Amino acid sequence: MIRKLLLICTCALLFCLQGFSQTLPVTGRVVSALDKQPMPGVTVSVKGTTIGGMTTTDGTFSLNVPAGKATLVVRFVGYLPKEIAVTGGQTNIQVQLTEDVQQLNDVVVVGYTSKKQNELTSAVTVVSANKLKDVTANDIGTMLQGKVAGLQVVNSSGAPGSVAEIRLRGVSSVNASQSPLFVVDGIIGGNYDPNDVESITVLKDAGATALYGSQANAGVIIVTTKTAKQGETRFEAKISTGFRTADFGKMNLMNSNQLYDYQKEFYRDYIVGAPDNSYKIDLAKFYQERPLSLRNQDYNWSKESFKSAPVYNFYLSASGKTEKNDYYVGASYYREKGTFINTDFQRVNLRGNSTYHFSKKLDVTNNINLSGSQGKSYDSMDIYYSFLNLPWDNPYDANGQPIYVDGNSTFKWWSRDKINPINTVQNSDHSYKGFDLNYDLGINYRITNWLTFASTNRVAASFNKGVNYVSPLAAGTYHGKGYIDELNTLNYGVISNQLFKFDFRMGDHSLSGFVGGAFESSRNEYSGGSGQGLPEGLKVLSVASNTQLVNGANSKYILQSLISQVNYNYKEKYFLSGSYRYDGSSNFAPSKQYGGFPSVSAAWLASSEEFLADNSIINNLKLRGSYGLTGTQDIGASRYLGLFSLTSQYNSLVGAVPYQLASPNLTWESKRQIDAGIDIGLFKRVNLTVDIYRNDTKDLLLQESKPL
Repeated sequence: MIRKLLLICTCALLFCLQGFSQTLPVTGRVVSALDKQPMPGVTVSVKGTTIGGMTTTDGTFSLNVPAGKATLVVRFVGYLPKEIAVTGGQTNIQVQLTEDVQQLNDVVVVGYTSKKQNELTSAVTVVSANKLKDVTANDIGTMLQGKVAGLQVVNSSGAPGSVAEIRLRGVSSVNASQSPLFVVDGIIGGNYDPNDVESITVLKDAGATALYGSQANAGVIIVTTKTAKQGETRFEAKISTGFRTADFGKMNLMNSNQLYDYQKEFYRDYIVGAPDNSYKIDLAKFYQERPLSLRNQDYNWSKESFKSAPVYNFYLSASGKTEKNDYYVGASYYREKGTFINTDFQRVNLRGNSTYHFSKKLDVTNNINLSGSQGKSYDSMDIYYSFLNLPWDNPYDANGQPIYVDGNSTFKWWSRDKINPINTVQNSDHSYKGFDLNYDLGINYRITNWLTFASTNRVAASFNKGVNYVSPLAAGTYHGKGYIDELNTLNYGVISNQLFKFDFRMGDHSLSGFVGGAFESSRNEYSGGSGQGLPEGLKVLSVASNTQLVNGANSKYILQSLISQVNYNYKEKYFLSGSYRYDGSSNFAPSKQYGGFPSVSAAWLASSEEFLADNSIINNLKLRGSYGLTGTQDIGASRYLGLFSLTSQYNSLVGAVPYQLASPNLTWESKRQIDAGIDIGLFKRVNLTVDIYRNDTKDLLLQESKPL
């Protein structure tokens, strides 16, 4: 009996030893082929098995592989995969990964995540930083002009530093803003400098924009800023300059000779009942009132008021990677003189970001952006008179000083209105200044190989001050009195997104997406005052002696949301995506605060089918379609309440008068969007995108005046 028991134990031990001998350890290290720096988070697996793992912060890995020959597959996003034949027991294997330039270009940031371009099921356009460099400007809208189908850019103001208006697929609302929602580094809003931009992604249809729910009625523009791309410190410097000139369109003004001859028509006589009406010009009277010397008085008002203006842009940055840290620091200075006299704009921007790799699972990102700007704007009436005044009037005296003009002037002023805009410009000030601060904190924790927790948070604050001042010496309404108006605005708030992201891959099937919540809160405070009766040389509110007026207000806004998205693809050919966002806004009554915004989209990558695999003409062919709802709550706070205005007086006390009727049923404005499109790539050189879409707005928010 004892012998049998010993025999059984011996066989079991041999079986166990044989089982243990089926796998042997393999160790190694993965580095970048470019700079030989270690690469954490790289996936290393045994081909044909479920055995796998990830590299640590120093790029090392350790796996137990089957005895005999095996093949390791090393993969990392943005790098070419590599296969290495190994045998059990090997140590110190060195693996070098090379960047996949094509794949890096194909990765597109959409919504709260990123996808490869062939996985997109919506109307999306990506513009890289290289395509934005052909314009020297401080505004990304101007840089995008002519580069995105369906995107219209309108420069509505010629003031230096002004921001162009952007319209994406037309206008679909009345009261709500028609400018697309800007998302900077995955967080709604934010400040940035165009020099720091890595790429711009434009989301056009609801299949992509519905993830932003009640804020995406006019489309979404996602700004991705620069980060480190290689190990050693890399410096980048750029200096660009140019000139701007005023565009007068097709307007062609008369010179002094043309105007002189034209005004002869004022002296063509016609007397009712006269025996001889020859319609002759009374030249004697004309020359008496319009001396010939006027032909030599040809002052070009527009040429004198508008000059070619220089533009300067200076930029310097440094970026790099270490084993634990990725960093980027950029600084820029932008200066633009205005084409209209006494106007200009300048801006300084500092940006820094850093990603620290605490372990192979935990990354923490810090972004900070600081900017300050100041400039001088103009009074629109000064521009008006620069075109209205006649060429017979010279705004300067013999000493080259601007002439003061009014109705009592002893010298002759031919223009209809007794205004010399050169004088008012030199005796007025329309200046502004401000600063902006954004701080972002991002936490990325890889819970498992398929599940990640991502937290992105932003604290933002900005302050702006504007002054409109007219000296008592200026001609016009405020001559002898002067006028000053100041406005100070403070904005601050927080945004927080907490998401769980998943990514399953099961053979030919892939399932990815996220679920989580978002919270936004912002507050706006402004105060100011105005007054007249200023002593010469002083431009502060405290010295205004009459018509004094103070104003101020504040508002608060809160938005809380649940967001989710699921993406499925089969064999990298058939794609299906769905999202749902549930928003709650403080702008509506408690019973109407919440609204849902779903979307669904699908695509078929026909160029991956076998019947097109060997085609030398068509390298890309995709059919796609989407449907979704977006909305807006961009009406301001307290619009659903019955309000009273406290700006009147009664018996020397503050009086209240009805200002706004209650509207307890006020609810979301929503837009239904349907889109169908096709993407075609020919000869690996020509790309063509065609979209057909329809947008229908429901429950349009429009403030209507009612008799009280």
